[in-house]
Formats: sequence, C-alpha cells, structure tokens
Amino acid sequence: MAADNMALGEFDLVGITPQVRGEAKVEVVFDIDANGIIHVSATDLQTDTSRRIRVEATVRPSEEAVGRLLADSRTRMEADRRKREEIEAAIRAENLIRAAEQLIDEASQIAPAQAAAEQLLQEAAETAVSAVRDALASGKTEIIVASGKALEASLKKLNAAIKAAAMCIGARGRAA
Repeated sequence: MAADNMALGEFDLVGITPQVRGEAKVEVVFDIDANGIIHVSATDLQTDTSRRIRVEATVRPSEEAVGRLLADSRTRMEADRRKREEIEAAIRAENLIRAAEQLIDEASQIAPAQAAAEQLLQEAAETAVSAVRDALASGKTEIIVASGKALEASLKKLNAAIKAAAMCIGARGRAA
C-alpha cells in the first residue's frame, strides 16, 4: 500500500489540464541505475507537459533492515491484496455511479417520448444507484461488487431503451 512506502523524494507535475476524474492520462516512468539512483519522469499525455526528478538515497538501509522489511511485506501480502480489492471495488462503484447518473439524465431528456417500460428501466437504474451507494457505505467488498454488477445490468437495459427510443424519434422525424 502506498501509505506503507518510504518516501525518497517528491515533485509536482504542474500544468496538467483539468479533467473529469479518471480522464487524465499521465505516464510515469521509473528508472533505477546501477548506482541505485532513481530517475522518475511524469508526462501529461494530453499537453505533453513533463517533469523529471533524480532521487539519490541519502541513507541506505542495512541488509538486516532490508531483510526485516521484506519479511514484513510477505506477512502483510494477503491483507494488502484484500485492501487493494476493496479500494478497486469502491473506485469502480463510484465511477459506475457517475456513469449511471449521466445515463439517467440522458434518459430524462427524452422523458416526453418515454414509454412506460423505459420509465420503469430508468427507475430501476435509480434504485440500483441507491443500492450501490448503500453498499459503499457498508464498506463490504462483496456487497459493493454485487450491487455494481446489478447496476451495470440495469444500465445496459436502460441504454438499449434510450437508443431504441432515439431511433424511433429519428425515424418519426424523417417520416414527417
């Protein structure tokens, strides 16, 4: 986990274009040379803004300290794996909620043309979003994953209904 790492240095990558969460594309490269010097570069792929830092260890841990750190990391490996799964499930769920809110908003834009079935699909998606939010609040990974899958299924149905409605509206417009 990042919180358990030892900081060797830091730098700010300034000039990144503001993006919606998850949309920024930054390439980070780590190079370690034979002398143990670390070169880190980060590039914003949309603006080509780049920063680089050279990190030289001021204090090198003893072989005994390195051995203790490795042993500790092995004992914590399973807990770290579970924590990573929890974090990734929460991030996926939050991203899914954002996508659902956009799709629900899109569905409400065609509200006058919506059939009862489409309205039911929109309400089902809203209920599924609520379930994912509740799951996130519970903090239980299995529930988050399961509710996320249910929301995905609901969104697929709603998306198909929106596309079908848009095609019908388009066909009526051409026929008129």
